[in-house]
Amino acid sequence: MTEISPEHIEWATVDRMRQMLAQPRQGFEVTGTLALFTGILCWTMQRIRTDDDQTDGIAKKMATLSKSLQKRPFSQFLKTEPKEVFTTSLDGSGVSSVALNSMTDFKKDGKTLSAYNGLVALRNAVGHGDARRLTPINREGQLLGYRFLCTQAYQAENNGTWIEKWRGTLSLDVEGMTSIAGELALQFCETLQDGRPNFETEARKVLEAPPR
Repeated sequence: MTEISPEHIEWATVDRMRQMLAQPRQGFEVTGTLALFTGILCWTMQRIRTDDDQTDGIAKKMATLSKSLQKRPFSQFLKTEPKEVFTTSLDGSGVSSVALNSMTDFKKDGKTLSAYNGLVALRNAVGHGDARRLTPINREGQLLGYRFLCTQAYQAENNGTWIEKWRGTLSLDVEGMTSIAGELALQFCETLQDGRPNFETEARKVLEAPPR
C-alpha cells in the first residue's frame, strides 16, 4: 500500500475545490463560487510564491510552475467572452454599465499581464484586509459578480513608504471566476502529479473525516 504523502493531501484539497467550483450549490452560485475562487487562489499562490525551502519536494515543483506562469499571458486563464451588463447601486439610485470578464482595465502600460502577475494581483485583492478591494456587482437586487481592485506597489528604501506601480480593475461573474480558478487548480495539480501515472489514484484515496 502506498503511503499517503503531503503531496497527495495537497492535491486532493485543491482538486476537490476545483470539482466543487464546477458544481456550485443552487441558489448560492455567485457567493459559493467566490469562496472557492478565493480558496484556490490563496492556497495555490501561497505555495507557488514560497521558495525559501528548496529541500521541500513541493516547493521545487512550485518553483517550476512559477517560472511557467511568468511566461504565459493572463488571457490563458480568463477564457470567457467579455459581456457588458447594466447594474444598479445597492439602494437602486443609480444605473451604470460594467464589462464583465474584460481585461481592458487589467493591463499594465497597455500590455496584457503575465499569468503570474495577474494571479498574484487577484490573490492580494482577496487576501489582504488593508483596504476594500472587493465590491459586489448588483442589478435590481441580484448579485451578478464582483469587482476586484488590484494594485502592485514597492517599498521605498529611503523612508519605507509604499509607492504604487500599477492599478487595475477586473470584474468577474461566475463564469470568469470559474475559468481562472479552475485553470489554476488544474495547473497546480498537474505540477504536483509530475507525470506519475498512479499519483491521482493514490491521492483520491485521501478521505475526509465526517463531522462529529
